[in-house]
Amino acid sequence: MAKFQLVEEYLESHRDELAKPLGEELDYIDYEEALATVKTAMVLEEWINEIPESELLEKYNVQPGDRYSLVANAEWLLYAGQELARVLGHKEHSQQLSELRERVKHGVSKKLLPLVRLKGIGRVRAKVLYESGLTSLAKLRTVELSKLVSIPYIGPGIAKSIKEQVGGVVGLEEWKRLDQVKVAQSSIADFIEEEESEE
Repeated sequence: MAKFQLVEEYLESHRDELAKPLGEELDYIDYEEALATVKTAMVLEEWINEIPESELLEKYNVQPGDRYSLVANAEWLLYAGQELARVLGHKEHSQQLSELRERVKHGVSKKLLPLVRLKGIGRVRAKVLYESGLTSLAKLRTVELSKLVSIPYIGPGIAKSIKEQVGGVVGLEEWKRLDQVKVAQSSIADFIEEEESEE
């Protein structure tokens, strides 16, 4: 009941944004369908504002598979809108839709877009990097490799990949040291896997 009320409150506060006004003549089934559509918009808005999936599940009862479908559908519709705007000569609208599509795809705010464009960096790693003060590609280019590796969720492999993508200058000795850390990590992982397979 509380979730139903949450959707109704959102609808009331955003009624002037609806493409088509909701008429008073809606029967119960039509009204339920309208609320389901509003709930979809709410979930997508929360998603691009970096709300964790666990919170989406708790707040809206949206399972990861459902969230995936919502994002895929929204991404496709935004792409269609982007292309229509481009064909019709509305360059500004096309650019805005392109940016929104990217945000929906990755589930991030605008500020994290440069980071999630890097290979191996999703919404979680992008947020961790941003909160560590690495808010741009320029900062990633100049950050010391040791600091990058020390950030949660950023191991040696990801750190090396980031540096290769942003064009950061790293000394040969530092690369070698990083490769040794990777070998050590692989060995520990192999040991754990061997232990588990023996049980």
